[in-house]
Amino acid sequence: MKIIGKFFILFYGIVAVYYRQLYMIIGYVKYNVKMHDTLIQKLINAPVNLFHDIIPRGNILNRLSKELDNSNVLSLAVSGTLRVIFQLIGSIIVCTLFNVYIFPLIVFLIIIELALTKSCFHATQDIHKLVSNYRAPILGVFDETLSGLPIIRAFHYENNFTDKFYRKMNDYLKVSIYQKGILGWYGVHLDIISFILLSFILIFSYFAKEKYNPQSIGLLLTYSIKMIFFMYDSFKRFSFLTELLISLE
Repeated sequence: MKIIGKFFILFYGIVAVYYRQLYMIIGYVKYNVKMHDTLIQKLINAPVNLFHDIIPRGNILNRLSKELDNSNVLSLAVSGTLRVIFQLIGSIIVCTLFNVYIFPLIVFLIIIELALTKSCFHATQDIHKLVSNYRAPILGVFDETLSGLPIIRAFHYENNFTDKFYRKMNDYLKVSIYQKGILGWYGVHLDIISFILLSFILIFSYFAKEKYNPQSIGLLLTYSIKMIFFMYDSFKRFSFLTELLISLE
């Protein structure tokens, strides 16, 4: 039975890695082909008097280069998210193989974790939009200050522009604090879930110590802790993907 379990874990790991890489390669190629076709078609079909004569070519080239850079970052982010999801599934399988009685508790805790993730995910979407909205005025003030620097110095408006820049930075940092607070709130609740899971494992191992050796209990505790970590890491990666997709809009 142990040999079959080890073989199953090894086979699952090989298949998971293979299909993750295959999916990423196919998805990356299709995404870049679709993105390049869309960009070229939009640029060709854009009206001359309403777009090409108004928008500076430097802004167009900067946006195109940003889209190309974000495509590489997006592919890495999706790859990392899939890797964490497969690791989470693997941790659940390993815990179930060592102690089948823990599976109903894991399912119950995953349902709670999904409910927490859903509520936090909606909050992070709104926060990411606010972060993007408050980040843009900072760059606008900075660009305005650089372009009008001789006039600012001539009329002694340095303090006015400095205060304006600090106000924009203050607004941006306020939103960023809320963004970090959501992750902290989610992490605290996952710590509570981890405490419940580990307490069950320790209590069950104590009353059924004749069925398990110290090595099995150690592996069970190790993969249970990893499972909670992968839950938190998956939420962070989903949140980063959301922020990246919002920036591409």
